[in-house]
Amino acid sequence: MSNDDGDLKDAIGKDFIIRYTTDLNTNDIFYTDSNGRELLERRRNYRPTFTYTDVEHQAANYYPVTNRIVIKDKNKGVEFAVITDRTHGGSSLVNGQIELMVSS
Repeated sequence: MSNDDGDLKDAIGKDFIIRYTTDLNTNDIFYTDSNGRELLERRRNYRPTFTYTDVEHQAANYYPVTNRIVIKDKNKGVEFAVITDRTHGGSSLVNGQIELMVSS
């Protein structure tokens, strides 16, 4: 295995992601589960309790995903979900995308 940063064979200290790309218009909103129960709405680059400053775009928009992450296109009436078998970090950094991180 390799990437632009060099050899990945040792897999030490590497984080791997899987990214799903769709044509859904999600309006910067995605949903993650709350310990496998309800879905919580997440809005990219937004915090309800303070003024958000975009310093670390990726890290600030990652959330724990216990068993599912969902994006919805309300105009089309379509949802796309990824169901996981263990906890991951997840986000939707671009409209229509879901990204899950797996630490090695």
